[in-house]
Amino acid sequence: MTPQSIDPLEVFISYSHQDEGLREALNRHLRTLVHACFITTWHDRRINLGEEWDQAIDKHLDSADIILLLTSSDFIASDYCYEKEIRRAMVRHDADEARVIPVILRACGWQVAPFGRLQALPTDGIPVMQWPDRDAAFLDIHNGIQRVVEEIRMKRVEKERTEKPSNPDPGAVIPHLRVPFVSRRDQSGNDIVKLIQDELAPDRPRQVALCGAGGVGKTAIAAEAVLGLIERFENRIVWVSADGLEGFSLATLLDGIAHQLGKPHLREHRFEKKEEQVRCLVKTYPTLVVLDKFETIEASERAHCVNWLANSAPCSALITSRDVIEGPRNFPIEAMRPEEAHNLLNQLITEAHDERAFTNLDRGRVIQTAEANPLILQWIVGQIDLAQDPDEVLDDLRNGEGSAAERVFDRAFRLEQLGEDSCATLLALSLFAQNASQDALAEVAGFGEDLGRLKEVWKRLASLWLVNPVGEGSRRLTVTGLTRELARVRLSESGQGDQYQRRFIGYFLRFIDAHRKATVENYAELEAETDNLLLATLVTLSRDDWNSANRFLELFAHPVYGVWTIHDYWENAIRLIEALKAPRWGVKFDENMAMMLYELGRRARYLQKLELACQLYYESLEIRRGLGDPSSIAKALDRLAKPTKEMGELDKARRLYEESLEIKRTLGVPSRIARALDRLAKLLKEMGELDEARRLYDESLAISEGPRDQRIDIASGPLDSLGGPDDNSSAAEMPQPSSGRVEDKSSGFVIVRTFEPRRSKRKKR
Repeated sequence: MTPQSIDPLEVFISYSHQDEGLREALNRHLRTLVHACFITTWHDRRINLGEEWDQAIDKHLDSADIILLLTSSDFIASDYCYEKEIRRAMVRHDADEARVIPVILRACGWQVAPFGRLQALPTDGIPVMQWPDRDAAFLDIHNGIQRVVEEIRMKRVEKERTEKPSNPDPGAVIPHLRVPFVSRRDQSGNDIVKLIQDELAPDRPRQVALCGAGGVGKTAIAAEAVLGLIERFENRIVWVSADGLEGFSLATLLDGIAHQLGKPHLREHRFEKKEEQVRCLVKTYPTLVVLDKFETIEASERAHCVNWLANSAPCSALITSRDVIEGPRNFPIEAMRPEEAHNLLNQLITEAHDERAFTNLDRGRVIQTAEANPLILQWIVGQIDLAQDPDEVLDDLRNGEGSAAERVFDRAFRLEQLGEDSCATLLALSLFAQNASQDALAEVAGFGEDLGRLKEVWKRLASLWLVNPVGEGSRRLTVTGLTRELARVRLSESGQGDQYQRRFIGYFLRFIDAHRKATVENYAELEAETDNLLLATLVTLSRDDWNSANRFLELFAHPVYGVWTIHDYWENAIRLIEALKAPRWGVKFDENMAMMLYELGRRARYLQKLELACQLYYESLEIRRGLGDPSSIAKALDRLAKPTKEMGELDKARRLYEESLEIKRTLGVPSRIARALDRLAKLLKEMGELDEARRLYDESLAISEGPRDQRIDIASGPLDSLGGPDDNSSAAEMPQPSSGRVEDKSSGFVIVRTFEPRRSKRKKR
């Protein structure tokens, strides 16, 4: 389960132009806060050419979460600052709509009168200009703003907790852009977002696909289009990303739709019922389903997902993919047009740590080097910001090898300023399914429990646009699909894959041990890491680490306290099995795998998940057939027949028992043949074939009368009451007394089981 992302907090900076230099210095110190606490800053220097000045300031004064008042004598003397910005800021502050933070830049010669009831500014505050260490002053301001940011977020979380209904609708998690969206147009000059929105009207379900190379902006365009459709679809928006998920299938998509539409209990149903229920869910009211990173889904499952969205549901759907998709209307997303690329570049420069590094920048050359690809453009801007020398970066990239993405990404790994820790963090992130917690990432990267070391790395990588924060409080990190893809290639070529995998497995083994106690909090933590735990299981299996794999599987599928059991993620078992079949994992389908599948199936049957039990038993049977051991094949047939019979498929169960019987006849072990005859006879009695059932019981009796430890005698009984040993516990498996006779009257007549005394093998002391 992927945690919900949060919107950034907007910080409005109100100041006098006489304090421009101090404002710029403060802004540079806030850059790390922008990345670490997920905020955006705005001041009047960011008003675009042609944009109405007053309207832009009014807009941001009304939307800001925090308003910084950079006070000085010039600021106080300005009628515009006082009448326009201070008054509006105080109205919102008093209404608890925004937090106002006064910052004394220079001595003002006044107390707090202009702020009315506001008491936030201490009368003994020291102006920044009077601090002996200017950096220390700005750091103090930085920490104060950070505390306010945390207070606002905590207040919002508490408000949501109290206002949410008992069975809340989780809603869609729409990716948020770190810079404002830049309008994109197709080759005919049409606004792509508007075209998509017109195509996805609620009253006519259609499917649209955005197709283009990695990093070209498909997800950003989809997010912008969806934001404008929320009201029209009455908030019935579902966003499911396949990025980083192994074994993604139609069942995974159905789980995501059910969860985001407030029906998570549908996960527990078998596939056919779940598919029917989710179909009704999206047809009852107009629903828009977004399926992001379609290219990462296995080819065999892609057609199932598209067909369901187009025909089985049908519902409005927006899909992002690198390749053209058959069926939906495809919108090709190509490199940015020149004006689009320039607009994005301007936005990125305003977010840079030091805008002065871009003063004499040849912007056309930067765009050409990035091939007008938005993601690559972000990477290049980050590297120029770090190097403070555009020509050095661009010359270096020109001499690189491979595609533009490969050249820029490889250069990042060679940067001395980036350091080994940053490279290790990127390589570690490539192992995670979609995102990673700070604790997990620090350990897998080799930092142990040193989170301070990770946070320093985080700042550097964020400044290079290589990682993004996810989740409340920025406790988790993620990378784009293209970044993950390139990092995985790098890890594979580095020869360090084994040690990263060992740390990855080790962390999650300790994680499950720490969360074994059955508490609500522990289950929430385990569920949040479901995708990474599944991935860790696959890695252990690919390494033939069966002991670790069984520890993971027990955590998932234990019939009493397993995560799948408690939270109804039983389709994950099928996901795991299907993923294990993929040749790239190199999993050996041996006796260990067969036993693992049997254990999962047994637990599923215990919980009456009969269809899942049959599938798991069947997988176990197929492995045993491949191994060619007749005895094991016969056992697997018997196990599969039990849930098959319980599902009412008696003919199929009969064929399974008959095949098992034939194998046991070939093996020639009388006791096994007798038990096989008993099971089949009881099934035939349920099917109404009484003559054949009696014949099999007679044959079993004849075998049992031989010289064996156990004898079965049928004393008497009417034909219509014909019965036999229960197929869940054969005669040999029943509790055996030391000697004597046991009468079983449950079948309507008497079955007498005679047992010989068991001899103790224990030696006397």
